[in-house]
Parts: sequence; structure tokens; C-alpha cells
Amino acid sequence: MDDLAPIIEEIGVNMNVVVSELDQLAAEINDAHKSVGDAFGHSLEHAIRAGELLNIAKSKCPHGTWLLWLDKNISFSERSARVYMGVSENKDLLLANRQKTADLTLDGALKLLKGGTPMLQSLSNDWWTPREYIEAVYEVMGEIDLDPASTPEANETVGAKTIYTENNDGLNQRWFGKVFLNPPYGRLGGEFAAKLYESFGSGVDEAIMLVNSRATDADWFQPCFNGVICFTDHRIDFDSPYDKKTSSTHGSCFVYFGDNTAKFAEVFNRFGNIVARWP
Repeated sequence: MDDLAPIIEEIGVNMNVVVSELDQLAAEINDAHKSVGDAFGHSLEHAIRAGELLNIAKSKCPHGTWLLWLDKNISFSERSARVYMGVSENKDLLLANRQKTADLTLDGALKLLKGGTPMLQSLSNDWWTPREYIEAVYEVMGEIDLDPASTPEANETVGAKTIYTENNDGLNQRWFGKVFLNPPYGRLGGEFAAKLYESFGSGVDEAIMLVNSRATDADWFQPCFNGVICFTDHRIDFDSPYDKKTSSTHGSCFVYFGDNTAKFAEVFNRFGNIVARWP
């Protein structure tokens, strides 16, 4: 920590407090990393814990000192640190999945996150859109003809006239009318978004899609800018059939496609900032 002291003093941070907190975090992070290797079938929880602590430590390091602190204080590589931090950011999904798969390890979790497997598709449909947002969808579109990535339980809130589930594979069905879409996590999420783009104007008349706002750099997200977007100013507390241990770890955005853009902006403005392509 001596290498960081001049930088910390220069920006007026209480060095003693910051150093003490970071030293404690370093010890806990290294212990969590050791536990990942020792825990066998329980490695995922320790990896999530390491990621949470790393994110806290990064937030406490003055600008420009993070990698230096990591190199001086952490017993594993920067690459491993990024893995732990990524797992932590997806902990909602992974902890819920563990209730379905008792022996999910860190390696298993990474494979699921990378591959967008059917298990993740099924799981994603178990994070349901809360009623207040569905009510806003109805304010804009009046009705929902189709929810193409749903479950019967989720549709008790959504109230779509037609739903496609994991069993009848919405990607291989015709999409039509007024659509509400909360796509699956993983690779399939981009495929569902692409299906919506392809169907709009050729079966789909109007649509609202709810997606992760951290995906704005993804190729599949770019057509969203052809619509009007509400970037939420809060994290959505999704409903779930599981006993949730955590809340959402990221923001969301609602993307509107249709002619009623002014109404969408008026209604969804209460959830966050409204953005449209310029010019």
C-alpha cells in the first residue's frame, strides 16, 4: 500500500482509513479465492463473494490505482479477478439456477453464462416483469396480443392473449399484433431481439421489449436505437417463483417500436430517461 499513499494523499482522501479498509478487503478476497479451490461443489458461492469484495475494493481505490492495488495485494491474476467480478454481477441468475442444479460449480456457472444454454433460457423466464411496468405497457398499447418468451405463471401478470413458452419455442413461431417481450438471458436473448426486429412491420404492429441496459454495445442491441428507449433510473426488482436472496445487479431499458412514441415517452418517463436517435 506504500505505493498508493502519495496518490491517496494528493487527492485528499483519509489515507489511514482507506488503507485499513483496503487491507481488510484484500485479506478477505484472498481467503475467498482460496476457498474456491478448496470447496469443491460449493465453489460458486465463494467466487461470488470474491467478486463482491473485489467490486467494493475497486470502488474505494482512487482513480488510476486499481490495477496497481490488485497487483500488490491480491494473490491471483487480474484475469481471475475479472472472472469473479463477472460472476458476482450475474449472481441473481446463478443463485436461482443453483436451486435447480444442486452441484453447480464455478466452472459450470461460467459455461452457462457463456453458452446461453436451455437451462438459462428456462431460468430467464422465471424472472417476471412486475405489475407496475406491465400496467404501463397497457397504458401505451392498450392490449398485449403476444408474449413470445413467457410461462403460464408470468402471464398471470402480463395477461397476453397468446404466449409462447419453452415448450413451443417462440423463435420458431409467427409473431403478430401488439407484442411485449422480456427476452431470455444469454445467447438466446439476442436471437429473440432479432426476431422482434424482423417481425416488426411484417406481422408485429407495435412492441415493447425489456432488456439489460448494460448491453448497449452488443450487436443485437443496435437496432434498438431505431425505436424509442426508456433507460430506467433504478434497478427493477423482478418477481420470481424462487426465494430471492439478491436484487437486480444492473439497470434495464424498455424499447418501444410503433407509431405511438409520444404516448410511450409520456408514460415511461416515470421510470427513467427517454432517449431517441438524433437526428
